Amino acid sequence: MKKTLLILAVTLTAFAAYAQETSLRVVASIKPIHSVAAALMEGVGAPSLLITGATNPHDYQIRPSDAESLQNADVLFWVGPDLEGKSIEAIARSARIVTLVPDEDGHDGHGHDEHDEHGHDEHGHGHDEHGGENPDLHLWLDPHRVEEVVAVMLDALVQTDPDNASTYRANGKALLERLHLLDENLRERIERLESGRSYVVFHDAYASFEDRYGLRSAGALLSGDPHGHEHSPSAHRLTELRELLLETSTDIGCVFIEPAFDPASAKVLTEGTDVKLVVLDPLGTDIPAGADAYFLMMENLAASFEECFATP
Repeated sequence: MKKTLLILAVTLTAFAAYAQETSLRVVASIKPIHSVAAALMEGVGAPSLLITGATNPHDYQIRPSDAESLQNADVLFWVGPDLEGKSIEAIARSARIVTLVPDEDGHDGHGHDEHDEHGHDEHGHGHDEHGGENPDLHLWLDPHRVEEVVAVMLDALVQTDPDNASTYRANGKALLERLHLLDENLRERIERLESGRSYVVFHDAYASFEDRYGLRSAGALLSGDPHGHEHSPSAHRLTELRELLLETSTDIGCVFIEPAFDPASAKVLTEGTDVKLVVLDPLGTDIPAGADAYFLMMENLAASFEECFATP
C-alpha cells in the first residue's frame, strides 16, 4: 500500500511539473492590463506583470529577470511602443504580441509576419476617439473601451491555447458583466459630484475617464507632451497655473498629483488658496496585482474625484 502511494505521489509530482512546464506563459506590461489578463486566465494560469511599483511606463528599464520572462513568453499584452518603449517587443520576438494602441504613425513597429504561429503582432482598439493626432495611450481608464480590450485579449488566448478556450470564454463573459456594472457604478458616483467645479491634473492622461464621465480639467501640471514624458513642471508652467488658481480657486476643487510625484511643487501652487492636493493614481500603484486590481483602481479614481469635489 505504501509503495502504491509512493508511486502515485511521484506520478502526481511529475504530472504537476509537466503541467507547469507546458502551461501558457503570458506577460502583461502594466497592472491594469495584467488585471484583465489575470481575470481571463482564472482557472488556467497566472500572467506575469512586467512593470511594478510606481515606475512610470515611459521610464521603464528592462531588468535581467524581465528579459527572461519576455524571451520565454508565449503571449505579450502591452499598450504599445509609445507607452512602454520599443525595447519590450524587441526582446519578446517569439511571443504573440498583442498591441492595444499602435504608435503615432499607426504602425506596430515590429515587422513580424502576421501569419506566423508566434512572433506576430495583433492590434487592439487603440484608435483616437477625440479627433487628435495622437492616440490615447490610457484607454484602460474607460471601462467601455476595456470591453474592446477584453475581446482582443480573449481572441489571442483562445488562438494560442485552444485547449482552454471554453474557460477563457466563460471568464470573458463574466468579466464583461463585471465591467458593465463597474461603468454604471462609476457614472452614478461621478454624477453626484458638485457641478461647475474643475481640477488640475498632473498630466494629460485622463481623457478616456473624463470623456466617459463628463469631466473636464482646468489644466495640467505638465504640458506640451501628449505622452507625459516630462518629469517635473517648469517654473513658467507653475507660474501660469498659480495665477489660474488665484483667479478661480473657488471653481477648482483640487490639484491632482500622482504617487511618484514630489508634492512640494504642487504645494507652491495651492498655497494661500482653498484648493486641495489629492492623489490620483492611474496605475493602481499600491493595489496588489491580480484580477481585482483594475476594479479597485477605478473605484479609487472615483474616490479621488469625490475627495476633490467635497466641500471643505
